[in-house]
Amino acid sequence: MQFVRRHWPVLLICVLPLFVLYRAVLLGEAIGPFDNIHAMMAGKATPHVWDVLQADAALQFYAWRDLVFHAWQQFKPPFWNPYSLMGTPLLANSQSGGFYPLHIVVGVLHLPTALGISLLAWFHLAWGGLGVRFLSLKLGANEKGAAVAGALFCVSPFMVSWVGLASVVTTVSWIPWALGLVYTVCAGGDGRRAMVLLGVCIAMMFLGGHLQFAAYGTMAVLVCALWQSIAGRSFPSFVAVVGSLLIGGMLASPQLLPVLEFGKNSHRQGSPSAEGYAAYVASSIKPYELAGAVMPGFVGRPDESITGTDSTIPLPRYWPGYARRGANFAESAMYLGPFLLLLIAGLRKREQWSKAGGVACAGAVGLLLAFGTPLNAALYYLMPGWSATGSPGRAIALFVIAACALAGIGWPAEEDKEWRRRSMVFGAVVAMLLALGLLLGGAVSAYSPEMNELLRVARAQCLSAAFPLLLLCLVLCASIVYLWQKGPKWLAIGVVCVGQLLVIGTGLIPTSAVPFQRGTPDPARRVAFVNDNWDLRIGVPVSVPPNVGVEMGLYDVAGYDSLLDKDTVRHLHEIDGQDPAPPANGNMMFIKPGADTAKLAASGVTEVWRLSDYSLGAGGQLIKEPVVGPGRASLEGGTAKITYDGPTSQTVETQGAGTLVVRDRKMEGWSATLDGKPATIEGTLWRDIEVPAGTHKVRFIYVPPGLMAGLGLMGLAILACIGLGWRRGEA
Repeated sequence: MQFVRRHWPVLLICVLPLFVLYRAVLLGEAIGPFDNIHAMMAGKATPHVWDVLQADAALQFYAWRDLVFHAWQQFKPPFWNPYSLMGTPLLANSQSGGFYPLHIVVGVLHLPTALGISLLAWFHLAWGGLGVRFLSLKLGANEKGAAVAGALFCVSPFMVSWVGLASVVTTVSWIPWALGLVYTVCAGGDGRRAMVLLGVCIAMMFLGGHLQFAAYGTMAVLVCALWQSIAGRSFPSFVAVVGSLLIGGMLASPQLLPVLEFGKNSHRQGSPSAEGYAAYVASSIKPYELAGAVMPGFVGRPDESITGTDSTIPLPRYWPGYARRGANFAESAMYLGPFLLLLIAGLRKREQWSKAGGVACAGAVGLLLAFGTPLNAALYYLMPGWSATGSPGRAIALFVIAACALAGIGWPAEEDKEWRRRSMVFGAVVAMLLALGLLLGGAVSAYSPEMNELLRVARAQCLSAAFPLLLLCLVLCASIVYLWQKGPKWLAIGVVCVGQLLVIGTGLIPTSAVPFQRGTPDPARRVAFVNDNWDLRIGVPVSVPPNVGVEMGLYDVAGYDSLLDKDTVRHLHEIDGQDPAPPANGNMMFIKPGADTAKLAASGVTEVWRLSDYSLGAGGQLIKEPVVGPGRASLEGGTAKITYDGPTSQTVETQGAGTLVVRDRKMEGWSATLDGKPATIEGTLWRDIEVPAGTHKVRFIYVPPGLMAGLGLMGLAILACIGLGWRRGEA
């Protein structure tokens, strides 16, 4: 009991995420809409409402984590993915998080993939909450306020709705820790140790895998450091923070540099343009979504469907998706909610705002970026590679972190008797945001005429469902104020947490059993899955969705990745005779109906899988057709057999003389040995080697370009960290 009383804030923040993750952590289900994906494979309508962003949990992150965990189980670094896209870099796609320390731990412990992903999700929700608690304490919050701030953040709609895309939650969970350490560095005292810890936080943020969110976190760190150095008239503190950023980048460089090197030949590589910028800011959060800041239900939830329509397919109730193309709940989850607004309204002292100014400015920058203001132009046109990033609405992460931290210092002190009167400001803010959002939302029309009725019905159903919950939350807010004045303080904290969980619910994180059985991989077998289309609002019939082949142990000629080699895309374009990507997603590569079978055979394909009928709900039969061709590996005038296909190397045994052709992508970083002696890889698209007569063993070895330089920089950063610690000891 003594332990609980002493550590109750940490225990509270660690336990809360279990309420939204209980199906994954406690019931053993995998995070992702696997049931929807499986229904699509049978050519039927999806059984539940379709959230296309959450589909990535099943199509990308499960496959990537599975490959990374299995590589570390063998104590081998996850450099290469041999299953997708005729072979593609794994570490260098960034979001696989191949060098993220906790991924290594899960792999070494041989945890099942689904369990490992679920435990990591639990940890990072709690870790992010603890980080906001730490930040709030640095800003001057009392222990109760800091605990509430962390609790509100760890189960905020933003964090919960991004759980399926694991790299986001992993990356964002380190941002509040970094911001808190900025205050420690700028305060002096134990500054050198804080510099090392800040550098480690920055490194973990980048190793988490989502570079766009890591960049937003870096911006927030710089804004906070600049504010603190100006407020404290201490320029050296800003220099110290910049030094920590450099240390963090160097520590993460074994993963960062391969990503940057691979990005040079990416399909996304291109010059920023006015048309591209217009499309980029079009995906930002719109003012009519402000109603969702009060209650997510006012804009609709991705786990709820429209009722009372003639459609036999569940359609999402998230109505901004009908107002702007590509809108998604997670990318605009700016929810503040009555509880957080109530606490922010309690801020009144000038010194509170002054100390929190850096965090408030960082939150303001995030808000301005998320709403598509011209501030985005500086990033889009001036920062290399920024034109290839996702929606600017994602910058709302900084706003949510800042708002939660400010709520922590708004929690009243024991002697504060005026909080009840000041909290009346909260009612005015709620009313203003709600009225503005509803007013602007009422004037919005659908982006296509056929969706006008869906928009009208979805919006009406959202309003009718959200108002009762809002009224309940307002009652809970009133009870919090009363309990603070008259009742036990722990009960007020409990009401905040229960109210937040009521708002979040349990449906934002889709979970289900994994229906795919992972067979024993056959390196001689490469499959082409023929798919016709993809849709943002409904699940369409497919033979096998992209990357599911990875989870089944099948080698796929196409696939789905965050970074694609442009030569691979060009080759798939030649096979299809058209753009291999569906209009809804430029990172998906399909083999489309009408693809050239001869070119498929020449690409090592041995089977073609397709549906007999791609009509929605038709329940088409899956047809598997053999393809006559050379296979993945062939030797003119002899035989070739792939005997090992791993994350760092591939072994081929040959009999006879001639040119060995391995129809896996030849990319920079591959080298080869013939019977242990260096050999030259020929060819442009494939890996070719001249083999003399007899029996031989050819070993292909992959080392990501940039890795060795990254390891060198990491070594220098470690020496710098040791030096900072040693100097501290000398002092």
